[in-house]
Amino acid sequence: MKVRAGCEVEDEPQPDSVFHHAVVCDLHTLLQQLDARDTPQRAMRPLHDVPRRGFETVGRSANQLAHLRNRHTPTSLVPASGRGYLTARHPCDHSETRIRVLDPLVFSSLWAAAVTPWLMYAAADANGFPLPAAAAVLGFAGTLVVYGLDRLRDLARDRVTKPARSAFVTRHAGSLRGMYSLAVPVGVIALVQLPPASWLPVGLAGGLGLFHRRLKGTPALEVAYVAFAWVTICIGLPVTAARGSLAAAVPSASVLALVLAANLVASNAAEPGVGPTRRLAAKAVALCTAGLVVCALPGAQTLWPIALFELLAVAGLAAGPTDTERYGPVVIDGALPVGAAVALWLG
Repeated sequence: MKVRAGCEVEDEPQPDSVFHHAVVCDLHTLLQQLDARDTPQRAMRPLHDVPRRGFETVGRSANQLAHLRNRHTPTSLVPASGRGYLTARHPCDHSETRIRVLDPLVFSSLWAAAVTPWLMYAAADANGFPLPAAAAVLGFAGTLVVYGLDRLRDLARDRVTKPARSAFVTRHAGSLRGMYSLAVPVGVIALVQLPPASWLPVGLAGGLGLFHRRLKGTPALEVAYVAFAWVTICIGLPVTAARGSLAAAVPSASVLALVLAANLVASNAAEPGVGPTRRLAAKAVALCTAGLVVCALPGAQTLWPIALFELLAVAGLAAGPTDTERYGPVVIDGALPVGAAVALWLG
């Protein structure tokens, strides 16, 4: 007897599912009714192994069963856009399926844009001044435009490193362009309601964001200027909008700089060809730990939940999640607003 697909079956070729599919996840109940005398039902495939290895399978879709005599479908027979759905985990494990429900938010850049106002409110609270609503709206709209344009303009490179996101952007390119176009006038209206001093950090961060496609390529440099742009918006914009003191905001800016640098290092670790994932995750953990230490300084003491939640997220990357393309934006980026919300609640 062998144990496969969560039940005991006879020592005969059995369908071994590898896809997260509702029908496949009910397979274990069907296998319990199989008898040794039953003829296995085969998936659609060529009749012989030799032509199967030599030619692309015709008429086979990604949600069909794998070859009965092979535990996993050869990756050459799976479209590039669907390879991210293959996993060595049990097919009825819905943990990653639940993450994929967030694809419209994550891959449209709405998820990244939502991080900005949360960090801005947490930084303003740490420095003891109110954040104008126009500043939060500008931070959201600006981040949405910058990240959205980068996704649209860099599809050729992203198809290799981010196949699922690239497929989503390609399918919904028209709707995404419309959403980003609407965000531009919203950001402009919010900008004119702020004092002129706020225009400087907006110009610095916006310029770096718009030229990000030309500047990126060197991981260390990319981490430095992207973290600087985020700190400029999340700290510089709230301070100038509230006419606060930039010197007093240095401790909170230092915490966010370290945490955001850790976020970027960990996000890069999910891309192939950047470097060993565990080594990069260790660097991200070190940066988050340094951010926690800096939280002891006056003006940054309420920001420790942001550093702590990000530390937990990047430490999880070292465990080797199977779907790193979604783990990065959902968990690693999602730890920032969650930590900011906890900081506001405790503060």
